[in-house]
Amino acid sequence: MELVNSSNGFDLSERIDEENENTRENIDQKQRNPTSLKPQSNRNVPKFSSFNIRANRKIHDELITQKEIDAAYIQALQTILAANGIEIPPVPEVTHYDSVPRLLIDSEHVMQDGSFESLDKTISKLKQYMNILPIDVQYHDLSFWGMVSKTRIPTVGSTLRDLLLFGTGPKLRVDVLKNLTGRIASQKMTLVMGPPGCGKSSFLKALSGQLHLGNNKLEGSITYNGDTTSSGKFKLPKIADYIDEKDQHAATLTVWETFEFAWLVSSNGHHSYAVAADEAGAKELDKLDHIHSKIHNILQILGLKDCADTVVGDEMLRGVSGGQKRRVTVGEMLIPPKSMKFMDAVSNGLDASTTFDIFRALKHISRTLGFTACVSLLQPAPEVFHLFDEVILFSEGQIIYQGPTTQVLSYFENLGYMCPPTVDLADFLQELPTPEGVRFIIDKNSTAPRGTDALVAAYKNSSIHKAMLLEMEESATQTQNFAWPKFATESYASSTLDSIYYCLGRQIKLTLRDRTFLISRLMQGLLVGSIVGSLFNNTPNEDARTLSGMLFFSVLFSVLSSMALLPVIFAQRQVFYKHSRAMFYPTAAFTVAQTLVLIPIQILE
Repeated sequence: MELVNSSNGFDLSERIDEENENTRENIDQKQRNPTSLKPQSNRNVPKFSSFNIRANRKIHDELITQKEIDAAYIQALQTILAANGIEIPPVPEVTHYDSVPRLLIDSEHVMQDGSFESLDKTISKLKQYMNILPIDVQYHDLSFWGMVSKTRIPTVGSTLRDLLLFGTGPKLRVDVLKNLTGRIASQKMTLVMGPPGCGKSSFLKALSGQLHLGNNKLEGSITYNGDTTSSGKFKLPKIADYIDEKDQHAATLTVWETFEFAWLVSSNGHHSYAVAADEAGAKELDKLDHIHSKIHNILQILGLKDCADTVVGDEMLRGVSGGQKRRVTVGEMLIPPKSMKFMDAVSNGLDASTTFDIFRALKHISRTLGFTACVSLLQPAPEVFHLFDEVILFSEGQIIYQGPTTQVLSYFENLGYMCPPTVDLADFLQELPTPEGVRFIIDKNSTAPRGTDALVAAYKNSSIHKAMLLEMEESATQTQNFAWPKFATESYASSTLDSIYYCLGRQIKLTLRDRTFLISRLMQGLLVGSIVGSLFNNTPNEDARTLSGMLFFSVLFSVLSSMALLPVIFAQRQVFYKHSRAMFYPTAAFTVAQTLVLIPIQILE
């Protein structure tokens, strides 16, 4: 496209090309002689906050070169435009790198539907009636390791060898978590970060009691208000929830029905369960039961109002989208009234705006009501990162930093690492423990700690770690002989009969909506019944052998037809495991509900 000024009759594109050619020659000459780019005094150094003083020389020279290239191009363009009577306003020079996230500046306009304001009003009204149980979580010398075969990739030979030797072949110890000591700040939001495979998921599962040991070993101690889970004074699933990174739901239930069932079984259908400050507060909170206030609030926060009546779906049934299903997973575990929420990679499949909305709401609830959140994220956006109060940085199963998010940058700067202006702080922390993290070292010849072991040693000798140990001692003194409330000692929120009633209603919906299963069973019964009826029609009552054969065939058909239930049961197995770990209902309630629903089908057959 040609740029021509019709009034003055000159070709703007040709003039720009001429000036660009001269600019390129000057730039090439400077690049061939890079020493000429170095400033002669501090007054000539462009201001990039503290980066111009401590950054390594290579990046410093690249920034100056790029600035001169941009300045030369802008000057050439302004000269051409000014010569032809075209004026442009001057561009103010940026002399300070602003690390404040953009979305935080205008965060009040992120939720256009007013859901955050609605949440704020609701919490403000109900806060006087609520009292969330504060939990102080401490872990001392926590280690998790296991013995694995030296053969990294299983083969037919290695499998046969393990079978013949009964698993006594050569083993290799793998440490997932190594000698961790620290605490999860009560009534705050803690972010867990680190490269993939550093032990974040195992750490969250260990704290929430969801870690499957098998032949592995979990050493050390984890205390909750000074008591361990083996003390029997409380039930860990009644005070802590674990949100998995996998989406496991009943496909034929709607989003509303999924949330409603979680609310019924986790609080017996009462808003006052486990959160009421006293009896008067319980009466006020229970007034919200008939309108399902909590479900509406969670749907609003997660942006699921529009798809509340849509089935969740799976690979075979079209339902909500992948991002919406991730939000359903988060919302299902936000509904139970528990003091701690451990979330593992909950941002997978979510866009940056939705992730910010969710954690902004969680931060507000955490500060207002006082519940604790511990979240692992792989690469959080800057605006999401700054929502957290503390951050735990992992590397190879060890902690290289645990402390306030506001001090993490200055901490690593004191160690000799610098975060460039073009790199987000979260990305900087994510890459720092890896071998590529040495590029952030200011002085390559300095004694900055390199590698996981050196970073761990530096952290344990830091004032931040020592201050945390003092806080742990004070907290342990305050929580001695802690009296656990009644709900924390109960196995389930609902009685056995109530649990059966809730599970039965859910199972009826699942069965009636599985039309493929019902139609196939009905057609199968009609077809086999017609065949059996034609074979044994007009059989005399005296023919005992024939009647015995008919009875045997009928019983055999009933037994074999029950095998068709295996896919249905297997499809619900993972959902049952999730609910069982969260102590939603006893196993007997689930079994009885399934049996009662299948009795009418068996009678019809």
